[in-house]
Amino acid sequence: MSESTFRACRNCKTEFVGNYCPQCGQTTKDYERPLLSLIRDLLTDVFSFDTRFWKTLLATFFMPSQLITNYVEGRNVRYMPPFRLYLFISFIFFILLNTVTKRFFQVNENIGGQMEKATSVLDSIQQQAVTDSLITDSLALLNFDSNTNRDGLHLSIGGAEKEISSEELVKRFKSISENPSAYFEKFTNYISWSLFFLMPILGFLFWLFFRRNKKFYISHFLFALNQHTVLFFLASVVMIAQLIGPDTINQGIWSLFLLLPITTILGAVQLFGNGWLRTIFKLIMTGVFYSILVLIVSGTILIIAFFT
Repeated sequence: MSESTFRACRNCKTEFVGNYCPQCGQTTKDYERPLLSLIRDLLTDVFSFDTRFWKTLLATFFMPSQLITNYVEGRNVRYMPPFRLYLFISFIFFILLNTVTKRFFQVNENIGGQMEKATSVLDSIQQQAVTDSLITDSLALLNFDSNTNRDGLHLSIGGAEKEISSEELVKRFKSISENPSAYFEKFTNYISWSLFFLMPILGFLFWLFFRRNKKFYISHFLFALNQHTVLFFLASVVMIAQLIGPDTINQGIWSLFLLLPITTILGAVQLFGNGWLRTIFKLIMTGVFYSILVLIVSGTILIIAFFT
């Protein structure tokens, strides 16, 4: 090969042969060219993304073992990276969730009236021990230390002390009753971030129960990522149907969620190689522990969203 075929990377100055720098991945494409050529390249990238997206999504549902194995072994050209697919699907999911929630509160305006009535009741009994007891019991379920009296509420959250007056409690209830969608938006925002911490924990639970079959954590984490992607995609389809579909479709669309346990069981059998009964038992145990954790985190976020 002649020396003239070598070129220097415009990014890291490495000399190489080909269209991409082997050191940093910089392309040799020159964008100082006619606009039609750039548009053609853009369309190629868009349709390439579309093809990889649907291939990856189908593999996520029906061939998770192949998808995860290919990624771990470095064969990543055919499919989108699993984490990129998760980010894309979750982004669409939370946009749809906020849209559906806002529409729900707009259609059901009587909810705001009912909440205002409840708030007025709270306002009249804020000095009574019944209200204090209800708040204390609710917080106790979520392991918040609290003391209530006729002047308000004393909280201890993670060692931090906070005093909430009765007037402040009623003010927060009124704020939520006037704009419940804003409170729910805050709650979903906290939930979306908490999933970044919950997902590795689910991967750890998979590792605890299936580590004899896959000893390295990465495969278990990718399987947890896979299941969250499936859940968010199914939920997104359901919400889209609720937004644009007739009532006859909406009545049966919830059955799509049956695909989640089916794909989870099939994927676990393929990936970990255990028998059906053994796999189902381990998945049930994993689901129980994870569900308890999700309930605790969700309840905690409900309280934090209320008091912040």
